[in-house]
Amino acid sequence: MGIPEKNRYRTGDLCPLLGIHADTLRWRFTTGKYPEVARDGKGRIFALADIERIIAITKNFPNSRNPKHEVSLPKATKPYPSTGRMPSS
Repeated sequence: MGIPEKNRYRTGDLCPLLGIHADTLRWRFTTGKYPEVARDGKGRIFALADIERIIAITKNFPNSRNPKHEVSLPKATKPYPSTGRMPSS
């Protein structure tokens, strides 16, 4: 999965995996897009199972910027197959 093995993880560990800012992660919890996880006096604590669940949920978001989530481009912005160059406008 590309994450170092620890007993617990923090918001700062999770955000790079999701490709989002910490404020976006907090907003998704506040709005109920992600199920709540354990907390301590410093913030949220994520177990590996929590991270796996959140990544699975994120992959189902439309227009997700998650690098593991494929987004198809409109035809006008796809590169030409033979050269890989973008069409000029």
